[in-house]
Amino acid sequence: MLPWAANHRDRYDDRMNIRVNLIEAYDLLMDFVAKHLSDPFYLDGIQRVSLRDKIFREIVANLLVHREYTDARPANLIIYNDRAETTNAAHPHGQGHRAGALHSVFQEPDAFQVLHADGSW
Repeated sequence: MLPWAANHRDRYDDRMNIRVNLIEAYDLLMDFVAKHLSDPFYLDGIQRVSLRDKIFREIVANLLVHREYTDARPANLIIYNDRAETTNAAHPHGQGHRAGALHSVFQEPDAFQVLHADGSW
């Protein structure tokens, strides 16, 4: 390890620029998550369950489906030491948060159909 690396935690150690179809993008993002995050042992009854895969399957699918593809800004999945954050160029529907009126609005319903039919989501 480089002596200055311990002091610079905000630098990128690994990154991907993904410009492929949705199915391949989903697989590449899930592989990236598996590469950089551990998968602690967890039992559900007598069956081992991958909490990492369950959680990030939802996060990655939402990142892709709720993205505004007419906007050129990239969607980001950033993995820190203590958390993971996603950002994208989605435009909200309506005016701000209204308690009790939450519902899912797909930015790209065709993308949802592709992922849902494939069984990825």
